[in-house]
Amino acid sequence: MGICFTKPRLIGLEHSETKNTPIVIERKKGHRLSVALLPERDISEPLNEIILNHSKSIRSEKPDAEEESRGLLVLNSRTIIEGMQSTRIQKGFEDKKMNIDGDFAKIEAIQSMGIGFACKKGLKPHAPNQDDFAIVLDANFKFFGVFDGHGTDGHEVSNYIHSRLPTTLMTHPSFESDILTAFTESFLQTNTNLKDLCESENAKFESTLSGSTATTVLLRGTHIYIGHVGDSRAIMGIKRANTFEAVRLTLDHKPMLPEEKERIESRNGEVKKLPDDIPHRIFVKGKDYPGLSTSRAIGDFLAQEVGVISTPQVCDIELTEESTYLIMCSDGVWEFINDQEAVDTVSKSGTNAKQAAERLASLAWGKWIQYEEDVVDDITVIVAYLPNLVKF
Repeated sequence: MGICFTKPRLIGLEHSETKNTPIVIERKKGHRLSVALLPERDISEPLNEIILNHSKSIRSEKPDAEEESRGLLVLNSRTIIEGMQSTRIQKGFEDKKMNIDGDFAKIEAIQSMGIGFACKKGLKPHAPNQDDFAIVLDANFKFFGVFDGHGTDGHEVSNYIHSRLPTTLMTHPSFESDILTAFTESFLQTNTNLKDLCESENAKFESTLSGSTATTVLLRGTHIYIGHVGDSRAIMGIKRANTFEAVRLTLDHKPMLPEEKERIESRNGEVKKLPDDIPHRIFVKGKDYPGLSTSRAIGDFLAQEVGVISTPQVCDIELTEESTYLIMCSDGVWEFINDQEAVDTVSKSGTNAKQAAERLASLAWGKWIQYEEDVVDDITVIVAYLPNLVKF
């Protein structure tokens, strides 16, 4: 199999920070966690409806009845599992509200396929769950996405991206023929669409100082295709005799990486670590904002003026019969858990991907309580048991 890179793990949370936004900084044993104070607003539209409506709108000419029927049949055969915004502030470790629609609309049917997920509200006063996720199950492919919002309206941004990015990707003209190009252009288009939306007269949230990671995987045939920005992460558990080896699939986009730092500094940005802070952050040169600690994201348009980009890392990985677990998580998991520990935890559940996702989320929660006592980041986990999904 191929992998995208072999660099060591980088530890650090990603949250934007600035004096000009209503953000509370919690300091616990040297770690800093930015907490947005805005309440959640239930403005989302189910992803299945978005895909259906978008597919109708992109037709320049009205198709004949047979073509239209065939297109709708493909759309209707998909099962969509997606996060939904809550109208209230949830309790710590409470499951994110979700919507399931399609042929396998019962959670038991999804679990029987070897797919499990957990999206847990963190322990942050007055803050919504800013993590989000999307899963699309189609006869010809499976799509998985984890999105970790940050900044005052980070939950709005991740909510927007989790529905629009899959829609843009699946309706891209190169989706079937050149998926990596489709990934790259879909990330960039989603970023542009978000900016246009937030600059419109009827904008309901801002993305100047708010943004989101996006870690997405498309499983088709015996290949997985990845599009990724930020520091959410995808790994794989590979069967090795009586154990499983963790293999990193995505790169944590941190500003101290040489290529990232060079780009930022060439665009009037600077990377520095503040006194008593943990991660290096990105600032306008000579200023104390925006303070973002990931070098790639969708949104964060002030940071994009100084070198933060939405261009994704993309790659094509061929699976083998030893490819057993696909694990995707927000950095609420990776802050205190390394790749191998995550694979070891998941493998204890065997083929039960739902149990594996819950087990890993619980472990991450316990680590936060152990090290930070009363502050926990939002936690999202997707686990796919690949032998159930791939035919070799």
